[in-house]
Amino acid sequence: QLSKAVAPAKSNGSASGERQPESEANACRSPLAGVVSEISVAVGDTVTNDQPVIILEAMKMFTTITSPCTGTVKSIDVNPGDAVKQGQLLMEFS
Repeated sequence: QLSKAVAPAKSNGSASGERQPESEANACRSPLAGVVSEISVAVGDTVTNDQPVIILEAMKMFTTITSPCTGTVKSIDVNPGDAVKQGQLLMEFS
């Protein structure tokens, strides 16, 4: 008997007790489940809109995550090697 696969609901983080950003417009969330391969910025760095900030690895494919806005890195909520879920907060900008 085959069991029916159900797609997980897109997480806003609240169910898992994850920290919530002050503004979703300044939040960088993971578009997919994977493992953080590289973080190319640090807290306090100034970034521009669409600047690469994190590389995620999923199924031997690398995905570059970019900044959603121009600003300063306020917090980084993951570390290299961390497994992340789709929709999980990766970093926040101010």
